[in-house]
Amino acid sequence: MERAIRETWRVGVLTPLPGWAVAILAAAAAASVLLAWRGLRREPDPRRRRLLTLLRAASALLAVALLVEPAILRLQLARVRHRLAVLVDGSRSMRFPVAAGGPSRAEAVAALVAAHRRDLAGLAERYDVDWYAFGGDASPTDAAAV
Repeated sequence: MERAIRETWRVGVLTPLPGWAVAILAAAAAASVLLAWRGLRREPDPRRRRLLTLLRAASALLAVALLVEPAILRLQLARVRHRLAVLVDGSRSMRFPVAAGGPSRAEAVAALVAAHRRDLAGLAERYDVDWYAFGGDASPTDAAAV
């Protein structure tokens, strides 16, 4: 399957501060703007009072933004299929019979795989199926070898 790579972006923050610290700083900035507004109540010109309050709010907002360090993160996303590993015992114990006088364990596994070959092919359409034989170590194997 060809990997389709697409680029996307999202807004993130780069601050090393925990979220609770940023929240406290934002609350302190809001409180400072509120106190500045209260301190300007005696200003006789209402336009000047609004302008000064707006400028103090803008400076508090910029100070919080500098602490938060907003960033645009450019991401490259690649969609890949999930992998599925099928492990088959390849140790010497697979030569032992399943039951007394019956087929060996390896023959029983081969019959099970042959019986479900169509189901396994259906899985291969949706997943990258990797076959492994393990005894002492796991090593890649072919599905036909099982």
